Amino acid sequence: MSLKRSQIIALTILFSITPLQGIVRSSLSAPVTIWQSGFEDGDLQGQRYDHHAPLAKSPDSWHRTKQVEYANYRIDPYAGDYFLHIGGDDYEGYGDNSSVGYWITVDLSNYSSATLDFKYNLETEKSVTALCDFFSVRVSIEGGKDWSTVLGPLDGDWYEQWYSPSVQANLDQFCGASTVIVELYFQSNYYLSGLRGLGHGVAIDEFTITGEPLLPAWRFAKADKPDPVQAGENITYTISYENIGNAVATN
Repeated sequence: MSLKRSQIIALTILFSITPLQGIVRSSLSAPVTIWQSGFEDGDLQGQRYDHHAPLAKSPDSWHRTKQVEYANYRIDPYAGDYFLHIGGDDYEGYGDNSSVGYWITVDLSNYSSATLDFKYNLETEKSVTALCDFFSVRVSIEGGKDWSTVLGPLDGDWYEQWYSPSVQANLDQFCGASTVIVELYFQSNYYLSGLRGLGHGVAIDEFTITGEPLLPAWRFAKADKPDPVQAGENITYTISYENIGNAVATN
């Protein structure tokens, strides 16, 4: 049985019961982890995606790695042995006309709210006239169409430093959807100087999506009739219950 609206039951009994009134939740509605990866061996992994050549395999363009050596500095993992690197290879920086991403697919159908959180290091070429090379986080519930940007676009020069504190983005508007694609997206449009190696792209580590599950919550109330009741007289207790939570309750 599913219960969405208030329902009432009547019991005719010959004895009294403890007064019953209030709200009872099925469990605490605390945030839980939906998807988490430090990109270590055995961790959850996403999917590479090249927007210029859909589903093409380009392991040197965006992948998990132990280290990026770029210009005169080195990027090591924020934690553990690996991190995710998107944009360029590990030594020469990224190329021109690049439009690549890393897809993470999650089910948010049973959540009332969701948040993503991660660490990042970013190195992009700068333009004085326009934001030509950038990193952003985009979300689609249409299988990779109709993207909504939830973070960015961002550019930067972080050198060896990881951005602190963690970057967060709100995913509440996508809750209720069963197939939600979260894309870590990097784009380079052109080189101002015509030279390769003016940025390594973006490094990502300690990526987590948390959410608050949908839960039922019960409201109970009791009424008795007649009141007062005479000795030997039947009394009818009417117990009403209602699900006022944000999820369907079942037996």
